[in-house]
Amino acid sequence: MISNTTLEACEVLKKYKSQPFLEKRMYTKKTVLEVAPVFLKKGKRIEAMMFLYFVALMIVSLIERKIRMNMAKANIENPFCPRR
Repeated sequence: MISNTTLEACEVLKKYKSQPFLEKRMYTKKTVLEVAPVFLKKGKRIEAMMFLYFVALMIVSLIERKIRMNMAKANIENPFCPRR
């Protein structure tokens, strides 16, 4: 394994394996929240818009988490991600 970091190989692998979670959030941001370029001139408005997108993404993530936890509690299998 080649990397430009000083982390151990096992740590690099752990970081790499968490990448799909980050990519899922970017997918949610672009599809569900429909984030698109917005032309704002004032820095305060840009900060406010980013904060609102962040809050919306957190709410979506927490709803997904609660659904997954309730499905696990009720032994309901995810039809999109079957267990092996």
